[in-house]
Amino acid sequence: ALTDEAVKGLQNVKSIAGETGMKEFINLIANAKTVVGLNTGASHIACHLKIPTVVLSHFGGKRAWFGEAMYGSFPKVFCNEDAPDEGTADSPHPMTMELIPNVEVVQTVVQYCATALH
Repeated sequence: ALTDEAVKGLQNVKSIAGETGMKEFINLIANAKTVVGLNTGASHIACHLKIPTVVLSHFGGKRAWFGEAMYGSFPKVFCNEDAPDEGTADSPHPMTMELIPNVEVVQTVVQYCATALH
């Protein structure tokens, strides 16, 4: 599966795609210190539960996050705003998902985790 390929070679990272029911999945999110996800239901659930959330999105998705009016806190949303939102023949996912500034993503996650520990 794509999720298994995405985590291949990453230490202490495991894909649980398809291994949980909805209740267990929501409980995992509810007990997380930080959630890193795509612009999907998991990220929206985390924001509703007020879990610090980092979202990787295409540009159109980035504009769709409604901030404090919807969640009480605005998740940090990353995308490559200089790239087109459409996929290509070589890459079916939007180019805005390519070249997301990994260092900034990691720094945000570390900051969220440090805050959660205090």
